[in-house]
Order: sequence, then C-alpha cells, then structure tokens
Amino acid sequence: IRGFINTDGGQLLNGFASNRGYGPQRDVASVERIEFLKGPAAALYGSSEPGGTLNVVTKKPQFTAAHKAGVQVGTLGYRRATLDTTGPLGTDVAYRLNVAAEDGASRTHLVDNRKMVVAPAITWNLGRDTVLNYEAEFIRIRTPLDRGIVQVRGNVGALPSDRYLGDPSRPNLHVNGNTHQATLDHDLGQGWRTRLGASYRETDLYGNAVDFGTGQIGLLGSDGRTLARSDSWRSLPSRDTSVQAEVEGKVTTGTLRHTVLAGVDSWRLTSGQDIKYSPQKYPIDIHHPTYGTVPSAPLAQGYLLNDRLRATGLFVQDQMDLSDKWKLLAGVRLDRFHQDSEDRMAGKRQVQSHSATTPRIGVTYLIDANTSVYASAGRSFRPNAGTDEQGNAFDPQKGKAFEVGAKWQSPDQRLNASVALFDIRKSNVLTRSPTNANFNIAAGEVRSRGLELDVAGQIDTHWRMTA
Repeated sequence: IRGFINTDGGQLLNGFASNRGYGPQRDVASVERIEFLKGPAAALYGSSEPGGTLNVVTKKPQFTAAHKAGVQVGTLGYRRATLDTTGPLGTDVAYRLNVAAEDGASRTHLVDNRKMVVAPAITWNLGRDTVLNYEAEFIRIRTPLDRGIVQVRGNVGALPSDRYLGDPSRPNLHVNGNTHQATLDHDLGQGWRTRLGASYRETDLYGNAVDFGTGQIGLLGSDGRTLARSDSWRSLPSRDTSVQAEVEGKVTTGTLRHTVLAGVDSWRLTSGQDIKYSPQKYPIDIHHPTYGTVPSAPLAQGYLLNDRLRATGLFVQDQMDLSDKWKLLAGVRLDRFHQDSEDRMAGKRQVQSHSATTPRIGVTYLIDANTSVYASAGRSFRPNAGTDEQGNAFDPQKGKAFEVGAKWQSPDQRLNASVALFDIRKSNVLTRSPTNANFNIAAGEVRSRGLELDVAGQIDTHWRMTA
C-alpha cells in the first residue's frame, strides 16, 4: 500500500483488527467486498498505515432467501466446494451460512494442505431503528511448514521450483482461527447514529516439522549441496479482544455545517511462542534428497516467550462545510498502550508504556460539481508486538504522511478518476531478522513517495474499466 506492507493489525475485518498473531489467512468464502481507504485519513482508525487501510466486509444475512453451491477443480490435486445460504428465520431475524472445504494444490506433490471454513451470521432487527449483528468464522487448516528452496552461491534458480527440503513423512501443522463479532447499530434520528461493537479472535499454529529456517537462513554447507535441518515443534497462540463505541451526527453552528464523528476503541492482545528444536542436525542433499531420515527424538527448548499488549484510543473528527466550495476535515486521535514482554527461558521481562497524539487535517476545494482538488496531512501510531531475538521489546511505529491531489467524476457519475502525489515516512518498521527467521528487527526511518493515478467506472452497458 503505497510502498508499505499492511499486516500485523493494519487490516480490518468489519472495522476490527483481524490479522494480529499467527492465525490463518483470510478465506474469500464469506467476503462480500474489500474497502480501501487511501492516504492519511487511515490514521483515524488507530493501528493502521498512513498509506491506507484495508477493511474486509463479510456477507450479511438477507431477508430474501438465496442459496448457492459451487465446486472447483484444478491442477496438482486442487479441489474446493462452497456453500452460501441465507434467508429469514422470522419477521425480524435472518441468517447466513458460508461453508468452504478445500484440498489445496501445492508447488509439489510431496506436500498437501487442507482447509475447512464455517462462517455463520445472524441479523436481528430489535426495532425500527436498532439492528444487532452477530458473525463468526471458524477456520481449520492442515499445512506443511514449507520454507521454500535455497539459493546456491547466489544462484536462486539452482533448484527446481518443486524441490521440497522439509520431510513429507512429518504430519502437517495445525493452523486454527476462531472469530466472533457483534455490533449494535442504532439510529437516533435527525442525522445522528451510534454504534457499539466487540470482537474476539483466538488463533494457534502448532505441530512438528523438519525446519531449516532456524538460526542463519539457509545453513548450506561449503559443498553447496548439504543443507542442515532440525526437527522442531512449535505452538504460537494468540488471543485478541477489541471493543468499540462511536457516535456520528450533523450540527450547524452559524453558517458552518458540521459532520462530527467521535469514538473510543480498546483492545487486548496476548501472544506466545513455544518452540523446541532437536540438538542434532539432520542434513539433506538438496540435489538428491532422501526423506524419512529424521527420527522422533527429545527436543530442547529454543524459545519460550509471552507478550501481552493492551491499548486504548480516543478519536474525534469534524468535517466542516466552510462554503459551497471549501471543505475542511480535521481530526485527532489519542492513544495509550502498555506492553509486558517476558522471555521465560532467560528470566527476562520488559514493560513499557507509550502515549501518542496523532492529528490529521485535510482541505478540499470544489472547482465544479464534478471536480475537486485537495491537500491532506496526518500522523500515525502503532504498537509493535513481540520482541527481537535478544528478548528486547520494540518501540512503537510512528509515521507521517502528506498528500495533494485531484478527483473527478463524470456528470452521470459512471466514471471517476483521481491523481495523488504522496510522501510517507515511518520509523521503527519491523522487518525479518537476517540472522533468525523466527524474529524481526526494527529498521530506522523508511520513506515512500510517488505519484498515483486511478481511473474506474462503467464505460457503457457492457464495458467496465479499472486502470
């Protein structure tokens, strides 16, 4: 997203952080659409990127019955079946159920992965102005720990792409995720609304695997063909709880018209790493591999870490119509977070707390009814979960973004276009450690700047364009 990866809490599911921890990747079976908020405006949503925020919106229950089933078959043994059914359960209650079962293809016939997804949802109209939604998602994945292939003396194409350097005799890892979300929306009338929400997500990745990603990546011998491997076992659990409350409404003061948004969100994240390795190495010839040579033997503790993080944010935003031509948007967010990281093997514990104020401001000038120019600036703040390989907690990420641009839409609103010039700078960005693939390190300042152009819309009845 404008030069930066948007992971570790930067992606949202129905407005809640959805990808903290080591949980399974999102499956599209229950996805209705993906919303993308670009630029500094994303800072309003707290733990996000100054370049933009993704929000995945799931399929909602409908009061009109509809049922759909699908089957997909592909190469390398790929098979997938899906079910999407919705309808009323009464006058005021509707349901939706999405199910997916997948036998996934892989880059090699030696390994396989399987996935099961069940996503139920209920909508309950408590009154004319109040709606309660509950959604859940249960994902179960069995997959190998596949580190890929290695380069040989700088040659990344020395091995065929389907060469597997683990051990197919080992059972697959378990990757599980359970998500529960509930929201209560109420229309107060006269342009005002409120929303309350809560989310709970628990994930775990656990199991045995033959691993060559420990220590220095690619422990390839001097002969260029013998790769050192370890037997391993890991459990990477996480528990993520979030609550939100917000109110939005319209106010007029003198000649100014305001759209005010204010809210609070708070979340708690607990995550751990329990990883064991075999003291003995089990080499493999990368050019002529022989499998099934790793015996089941006692493992030694490699890492035993626990990280607890809690954060609370308050935000307020005012969108003002200064005149028919000029619009001003101003907002500020206050964040407070506390982190408690413990390395149980080293008997080391680190506690840190930080506070941050992240303002943002934007101004828009309407050239005509279909064309506008704008400028915006904002700051971002996000805690960094986890520790480095020495057990030291990370300082939080901080960013700032500046943007100028123009937007246009056709008079019939079928086509729209935009151009943006942006400059984003961040500090304490996490990147993979060059000495241990299981850990990150914090980089210094990272900058991304560029020019972005978009055109999208319906050209005529039969043609739609996105460029």
